[in-house]
Amino acid sequence: MPGTWGIYPWFEEDGEELIEERYRDKFRRLKPYGKIFRCVGERDEFIELQYNGHSYLVKPQLFKKVPTPKFNFGDTVRLRKKPEVIGTISEINWHNQTEKEMYFIEVDGKKKSSRYFSEDLISMECE
Repeated sequence: MPGTWGIYPWFEEDGEELIEERYRDKFRRLKPYGKIFRCVGERDEFIELQYNGHSYLVKPQLFKKVPTPKFNFGDTVRLRKKPEVIGTISEINWHNQTEKEMYFIEVDGKKKSSRYFSEDLISMECE
């Protein structure tokens, strides 16, 4: 599983024992439903998931793999329809209906309310 990306659609009703005790409060505050995590390791009966630089230990039962996102946290991107707008990827979420990743970006330190799909963004790494 390490190196894969996936969703972890956990709610309180699923049982708090699925989240390692030291990470429960932080994971609750994250509101993990719909977020795309990167699995970076395994420890005992837990897997280590990362989201935007933060790590969480969770049991693997709810982890569902998704394709690797085109962009990663912190990547600098330009909007395809408004190329003057340049921002950084701050959130990566899963869109259940389209079954693909969607992104939220920050521009000048402020989160934009619009969501973007990979086809809406151009990597600044390519320019």
